[in-house]
Amino acid sequence: LILLGPPGVAKSSWSRAVARIFDVASVEVDVGASNGATFSIAGMERGWSSAAPGRVVQTMLRERTANPVIIIDEIDKIPEQVGTSKGSMLPGAYEVLKSMVEPTSARTWSCPFYQLPFDLTAVSWVMTTNSLDRIPTAFLDRCKVVSLEYPSLEQLMVIGRNMISQRLPEILQDAGQEAIEDGLQRWSSQHRRVSLRMVERMADRISEILNRPRLI
Repeated sequence: LILLGPPGVAKSSWSRAVARIFDVASVEVDVGASNGATFSIAGMERGWSSAAPGRVVQTMLRERTANPVIIIDEIDKIPEQVGTSKGSMLPGAYEVLKSMVEPTSARTWSCPFYQLPFDLTAVSWVMTTNSLDRIPTAFLDRCKVVSLEYPSLEQLMVIGRNMISQRLPEILQDAGQEAIEDGLQRWSSQHRRVSLRMVERMADRISEILNRPRLI
C-alpha cells in the first residue's frame, strides 16, 4: 500500500495506528535517514564489515511473528543506486522491494545475511510519498496507491475538538474547543493551508494555557 499525499496529512501516523489497532509488530524505515534504505530493509550478506539481517527479518525473528507491518517513509527519495563502504554500487531499494512484495518471490525470499528463505507473504507494507514521479512503474504495478488530500476546515474542526478533549479535563473542554475553532477559522480566513501537525501544535498550546494554575 502506498499512501500518496502532501506533507502534514498524517500518512505516517495512520500507518502506525494500523499496527497498533491490529496489535501487530511494526518497524519504521526512513529512506532519507538510512542511505537509501536498501540495507535497512533487506540486510547485507556476511563478509562485509556492516553485515546484518534487514529490519524486516529482524522484526520477524525478534517478535516471533510472520505478519509485521513495515512502514517505509518517503519512498520517492529512494535512489537508483547506493554505494557500499568499499566504493562499489548496488541497485537501489526498489529492486529489493519488488522481490519482497511480489507474492510469488516473497514466498521464498532469500535473506542475504542468513542465506535462508523466509516467507514474507503475510508481511504488510505501508509506504508513504509526496509524489509518484520518481517511483518506477514496475514497482507501482505491484502496489495499491491511495491518494490523500488536505482535510477540509470542517474536518479540521472535528480533529481539533477531539484533540482538545483528550488533553483537557471536562470542565475546560468547552473553552478549549472554542479556542481551537476560533484559531482554525482565523487561519482559514487568511487562506493559509493548515496541516494536522499545525492543529496538534495548536491543541498543545491551548491545553498548556488553560491548564496553568490560576491566582485567586
